Amino acid sequence: VQDYLNEMQAQNRMAEVANDYLAALRSYRPQEASGDADVTALLNFNTEFLIEHGIDPKKEFGLEQFNWEPPLKQTEIDQMIEATRSKISSYNSTQDLAQLKLQRFNNNRNEAISLMSNLDKSFTELAMSIIRNIQ
Repeated sequence: VQDYLNEMQAQNRMAEVANDYLAALRSYRPQEASGDADVTALLNFNTEFLIEHGIDPKKEFGLEQFNWEPPLKQTEIDQMIEATRSKISSYNSTQDLAQLKLQRFNNNRNEAISLMSNLDKSFTELAMSIIRNIQ
């Protein structure tokens, strides 16, 4: 159970961190289609993000494939945003699977407890019947 809980917490943390990065990435997106993003500021933010969260956003969110050299156009930032969204979706799916596993485990545990309770009740009734028959 603890492993499932730990897995869910880790995925939840990663989704939270990815959402923070996504918000920041959106703030670096040029307003105009022909505009350029401030690559230096974005790279500095990536470094700060790595220091703060211990996560390299390029590697963790699948952004290594992009050209990080100026000029960084709006369409490239949009693709980075979409890649980060995809990663968030992946974290959420993994978290959902861990939650389903935990629920299945709890259902099996409850079924086993119910079975043991029914057996205990049956043995008690049997013992009472034997005692009545002896008297």
